[in-house]
Amino acid sequence: YLGTRSYPSEMAIAMALDFHQAIGNKRKEDRLRFLKNYWMEKAASIPGVKLNTSLKPEFSCALGNISITNMKAADISSALATKYKIHVPAMTLEGHLPDGVRITPNVYTSSKDLDMLVMAIDDIAKTAKSK
Repeated sequence: YLGTRSYPSEMAIAMALDFHQAIGNKRKEDRLRFLKNYWMEKAASIPGVKLNTSLKPEFSCALGNISITNMKAADISSALATKYKIHVPAMTLEGHLPDGVRITPNVYTSSKDLDMLVMAIDDIAKTAKSK
């Protein structure tokens, strides 16, 4: 007995695999890396924002992590969720990684969506700077 399950998720597995195979691993990887670099390169120019993920292709693909001066990761995550309805997890591993938020676009994420993300990060960074 498996308990209560989400049948829509189970029913979508075959279509998700078909979609992945139609895109192909290389195209998917290229798209994810493009999206991560797209928003991170813009965020890098925002005062107070620190990139915790390398832009070098050999060190990262889709995942990006940033921190903002004078803000805890949980506060960045909360501000993005509350004001902009952007959900990002706070990553806090004291002594191992910088305190930051993980931002992970998906293949269907648009540049327009990422421009809104960067605008939100800029706004939050300005607010943090004024504290």
